[in-house]
Amino acid sequence: MDNGKQQVVLRCGVCGKEGLHELHYAGRLLASAKCKSCGTIMRHTPRELRRTYIKDLQDRVTTKPHRLMRRLIMEPSYLWKGLPAALRRQPKKFIDEAKELKNVEKLQDEE
Repeated sequence: MDNGKQQVVLRCGVCGKEGLHELHYAGRLLASAKCKSCGTIMRHTPRELRRTYIKDLQDRVTTKPHRLMRRLIMEPSYLWKGLPAALRRQPKKFIDEAKELKNVEKLQDEE
C-alpha cells in the first residue's frame, strides 16, 4: 500500500464490470473506492469516517490488554525486546492516522 492507496480488482456496483479499483485508506479504515472503468467514487462522509475511526480506536484500546497478554504468553522475550520499541512508536502512529484522516477529509472537500 502506498500513501493509503491500493489498487485491487473488484466488481463495480454501478457499472457491473469487474476491473481495477483504487482504494483509499485513512489509517485502517477504507475511506473511498474509485472504479477505474466508470469513474464512480464510493466514499464515507468525513463525519462517518471520524465516528468509525473513534469506534475502531476504542476497540483497539479495549482489546489491547488481552492482545498484549496473549503475545507475552506466546513470546515472553517480547517484554524486553519488542514492547519498549512498540511503546515508543504509538504516539507517532496515532498522529499519522489522524493526519491521514484529515487528508482524506480535505481531499473530499476539494472534489
